[in-house]
Amino acid sequence: MHAQEVDFNDIRTTLQALNAVYDNCNSLHTNAYDEAITTPTEESVRRAIAIQMIINHEFGMAKNQNPLQGSFIIDELTDLTEEAVLMEFDRITERGGVLGAMETGYQRGKIQEESLWYEKLKNSGELPIIGVNTFLSSTGSPTVVRPEVIRATEGEKKNQLNTLENLHTAWKSEAELALGELKNAAAEGTNTFEILMETAKVCSIGQITNSLYRIGGRYRRNM
Repeated sequence: MHAQEVDFNDIRTTLQALNAVYDNCNSLHTNAYDEAITTPTEESVRRAIAIQMIINHEFGMAKNQNPLQGSFIIDELTDLTEEAVLMEFDRITERGGVLGAMETGYQRGKIQEESLWYEKLKNSGELPIIGVNTFLSSTGSPTVVRPEVIRATEGEKKNQLNTLENLHTAWKSEAELALGELKNAAAEGTNTFEILMETAKVCSIGQITNSLYRIGGRYRRNM
């Protein structure tokens, strides 16, 4: 999704959805065209849903689990993808598995490198993006600001704050115990998932994150 020429995003999403259906995907989500700039509006969400409905009900593509089965190009791309995934698994294994790789920042570093590479290709024009860096309109490619931007009302904000306050009051003693166990687990470097699931029953996200900040500090990205 791109903030420039947002109406083109529906075209991208339609083609992405077709590619997913062609490749026998298990589930499919189509993004709303304005997600690059705001919380999707009701109108844009309806259009996103319509993409799947038209593919399914008008074209019937989803009635065949794998419409391009046996296609050379699809089989070749699938093999190349599987090979690349297995090579990445090997790299992670060499670093001590998922947790070992996380300790050295391997996964996050890969994401940053891919993002930087993508931006380089986009800015240089090597990766053509219609309406963003090539085939611009006569007025250029301005970022479109939607007239309708979804924001919570004051009443909704107050209701959420009241709900949060009631949660803190109702589970005060239980929250203290749960947060203590969570901080101990984080400090000892043990698996926090099970404790985190129990803590979430009596604590807010803010309480949980603040407790973890006290143990591990705030993350700072390495470049």
